Amino acid sequence: MAVARGIDALIVQGPAAGGHRATFDPAAPPCDAPLLQLLTAICVDADVPVVASGGLATADDIARVLAAGAVAAQLGTAFLLADEAGTHPTHRAALRDAAFAETVVTRAFTGRYARALRNRFVDRYGMQAPFGFPQIGLVTAPLQSAAGEADDPHAMALWRRDLQKSDVIYRGAQHLHTENLDAGYFRIRPAGLGTAMTYRVMCSTYGNGELPSAALEFQSVPQSRELS
Repeated sequence: MAVARGIDALIVQGPAAGGHRATFDPAAPPCDAPLLQLLTAICVDADVPVVASGGLATADDIARVLAAGAVAAQLGTAFLLADEAGTHPTHRAALRDAAFAETVVTRAFTGRYARALRNRFVDRYGMQAPFGFPQIGLVTAPLQSAAGEADDPHAMALWRRDLQKSDVIYRGAQHLHTENLDAGYFRIRPAGLGTAMTYRVMCSTYGNGELPSAALEFQSVPQSRELS
């Protein structure tokens, strides 16, 4: 449908993604097909570039989706603890708290399916919240704001990818060893997490040797660009 309307690229989101699920019908349960399965099915027929997203965190994750046909990988949760992310302190603390040991797909906070850490708000309203995005989000916004001021993680949306996929969340530039190359390229070596890979950054917020403040999209480049 999207390709027929002339889009330039597709972003394929797997079920492990944190935050809102990309669905055409907001009332329908989101597809639970694994990301690699989705990529295999879509890349065969799509004649536009495909970007993979959902549950990705490590160099190995990125290598797998590139091998499956994606031209780039989009990461979100992986950078929520980075200094540049601007994540609310209460959300940051919950991401590190072993008491939050489960994520769920819920419509409790916004009226649209989204994956978040399970908390008391989800338990109480997850099955009761009506479908109604973004109106439900506007209703809960003051509650979430007050929860943040009170440092109460049980009354705010704690977006996060599926805990079963990866527990890796990078904590800023000191955890991600990067080397700037020329013309917008850089090499990234997650500390203790696989081998270094060279990427071209695909977002406008890159610069000054810092990581972008939002989700990143990485595109692998030929080995010849690797530093020795």
